[in-house]
Amino acid sequence: VLYNLCRCRGCKTVVKFFPHEVSDLEPTLMVLQCQDRNDFDSWESRYSLLLWLSMLCLVPFDIYTIDSTVGAAGSLSAPPASPGGTSGGSQPLVGQIITICKDYLKDSGPTRDAAAVCLSSLLTRPDMEESYLAQFLSWSGELLASPDVFGTNHGTFLATGVLMTLTAIFKKGERGKLLSVNNLIFPSILEMARQNASSTLLRKLLVKLFQRIGL
Repeated sequence: VLYNLCRCRGCKTVVKFFPHEVSDLEPTLMVLQCQDRNDFDSWESRYSLLLWLSMLCLVPFDIYTIDSTVGAAGSLSAPPASPGGTSGGSQPLVGQIITICKDYLKDSGPTRDAAAVCLSSLLTRPDMEESYLAQFLSWSGELLASPDVFGTNHGTFLATGVLMTLTAIFKKGERGKLLSVNNLIFPSILEMARQNASSTLLRKLLVKLFQRIGL
């Protein structure tokens, strides 16, 4: 039902009506982590959970203060997990969200779009920009610069998901702070544009990203 509503009215409109209590953040993430990715009949549930998480990421508190996985000596500034990491409880809450969203960027369907929305909402928070945003942009630049990223369908889906996330970040983020880190991705996307990607969606995302960086 939620997916059909999003198709009719757009996810931006629908997500505003989702519950957004601070106490819902960790349980929602746990439910998403427990989802069976091989159950293709329940992908709408994963799509809805990712969209809900994108709203919960906007809570007006430092996420560190509501992260039950961080001890008294913990720090939110710890770097996020590597792209191939697991979303276990040993990671900080932010690291778990980033890891699972990166994993969903590999999908070829609407869950990829929802993961991009969730990542962009999280990474454009003021308390994310100094560490996690730079880490994600650096990872994205390295991925897109990889010569064999488009050699498989899996790589093409992931690159598309990354570009979706970047276009959303450069739309939502504070321009002054984004200008200081856009050098982490600009050479990679410039080289992609020169290669004249065969995918219409990729070309569209590249043009949109160039537009948002330039404006």
